[in-house]
Amino acid sequence: MNLFVKGLPPDTQILIAVGAAVAAGCQPCLKRLADLARDEELEKVRLRAAATIGQFVKEQPANEMRVLAGELLGADPANTTSEIECVCDNSQPAEAGCCG
Repeated sequence: MNLFVKGLPPDTQILIAVGAAVAAGCQPCLKRLADLARDEELEKVRLRAAATIGQFVKEQPANEMRVLAGELLGADPANTTSEIECVCDNSQPAEAGCCG
């Protein structure tokens, strides 16, 4: 395996990259890294931990924004969908992706 950087073991680099790929939502990256991890015989438990950490990091800004919106606007944006009106012109059938 070609190392990304010198000074860190390959397994550590792959684990960091897996977490970063999950946080970035880069599916091609994660697929390539899964192949590298298999080649390097990394333990699945460590890969799952790296992916879990990446997902946690990815979700934090959205969670914090939801809380801030609730504090500033008095409502949780995730729970106000019933207050949102359809913007479709109702000329399209529901299966075309309109609010129906």
